[in-house]
Amino acid sequence: LLGPRPRLVVNTPPAIDGSYNVSTATFGAALTPGGVTGAVVLVADNTGTSSDACEAIQNNVAGKIALIDRGNCTFVDKTTNAQNAGSIGDITADNVVASSPPSLGGSAPGITIPLVGITLADGNILKAQLGTGINATLGVDTTQLAGADGSHHVFLYAPNPVESGSSISHFDRSLSP
Repeated sequence: LLGPRPRLVVNTPPAIDGSYNVSTATFGAALTPGGVTGAVVLVADNTGTSSDACEAIQNNVAGKIALIDRGNCTFVDKTTNAQNAGSIGDITADNVVASSPPSLGGSAPGITIPLVGITLADGNILKAQLGTGINATLGVDTTQLAGADGSHHVFLYAPNPVESGSSISHFDRSLSP
């Protein structure tokens, strides 16, 4: 049995509002039907790649959803730094072109905020609109199944580019549980 589909819903601005495909993490708070809603802010740790949250976050993310770039440290480190800075959620944008959001692995019983992964393309869409003020919700859509289309047909794993030995050999990673 499949569970509800995880989602990122951009509520405003109208130019990018709508539902975005996300991946979930092996740690952190579970996404809920009501979700967590707040302003989205790109993190700044002021070291190296400033938006990777690999060091303590220096800008104000308290009570907001942190937008973080993938790379340079673990997902656990990124989310720990976001949570320690007061963030209510974490959106990690991939740093490579891929057709599906990145898998967010790790173990961190102390993480109490929800987190999702998005593609590089979707991350770039969000970053381009940060100046207009983004309000978003991280949650689940109980009317859709995780890893299936609207007619409940499960997705086959078919990434672009093809992954030899894996592509079209098993169900998509988005199936849950």
